[in-house]
Amino acid sequence: MKALMSNHPMKRPLKWRSRPGGRILLVGISALLITLVRPVDAATYVLQEVIDYRTLVVLAPSGDEETIRLTGIEAARPDLEAKAEAYLRTILRGHDQLKLEFDRQQRDGRGRLLAYVWAVHRRDARWLAVNRVTMHFDRDGLMEYWGADKDDGLQYRCLNAELIRSGFARAAVFPPNVLYQKQLLTLTREAQERRRKEVEATRKSDVPRDLEECYRALKLRLRQPELVAFMNTAEEELGRYDAGLGNRLRDWWGLSQDSELRQYFQGLGIADPLDISRIILTSFHRHLNGRDIRLNEQMQACQKKDGNTPSGD
Repeated sequence: MKALMSNHPMKRPLKWRSRPGGRILLVGISALLITLVRPVDAATYVLQEVIDYRTLVVLAPSGDEETIRLTGIEAARPDLEAKAEAYLRTILRGHDQLKLEFDRQQRDGRGRLLAYVWAVHRRDARWLAVNRVTMHFDRDGLMEYWGADKDDGLQYRCLNAELIRSGFARAAVFPPNVLYQKQLLTLTREAQERRRKEVEATRKSDVPRDLEECYRALKLRLRQPELVAFMNTAEEELGRYDAGLGNRLRDWWGLSQDSELRQYFQGLGIADPLDISRIILTSFHRHLNGRDIRLNEQMQACQKKDGNTPSGD
């Protein structure tokens, strides 16, 4: 893994010293060994309980229960602690294998482990879907904080970083644990900037001009938990969004009026606001899950329902 999985730089350079008889002594070998063995704990801890957004109870490899505190973070605001906890529970659901990475101080005054916690994920549909949702933020360094594929088919997801990236937490400096202070502060600034853009986009109420712009607008407007829940909904159950998110789309983007987006769909032969919002949501759902949106097929279904002649490809 990249930045969050990298080792500390060595504090002291290695020095070679000559001794009588041609023997050479390598000074500083202990520093080298510490550098090489310091990354993520190879042992697997099994999640037992989520206490709050920073506190987990796990079963250690020894068979003992341990309490873990996610180091380097705090709630972005006091009123977001409950939401941060709910989000942590969501992303850990079905993923109870954890790896720990320790900093200089491994336990706090109450004996709890202080760690950067990595959730272990198989490359299943849910993981891929969640990963795609995060990519909409256009973060070139996404994998720098989320880990990379390994030969065992696993991906490793840093919970400390994810809580910051989602906007529910921010970086907090707790010396001497400053291993990832720079990266977590960078994530905090990025999350704050995303939030600023979200507020600005909502204030401007910009109306998309086509489907691609709809995707971008929805990714800005919807918070991460909403995106994850929508993406993990079975496509045949998307109708339940007609009265909620679909209604908001029709209001936001003037689908019952002469907005530019409605004109775009009218040019495709779709005029009914409900049909338009359904096509947008179905296409967005398929986009998030990496599937072909099959727009022509959707339009033909609407035209057939309305008694019109389906258009060709």
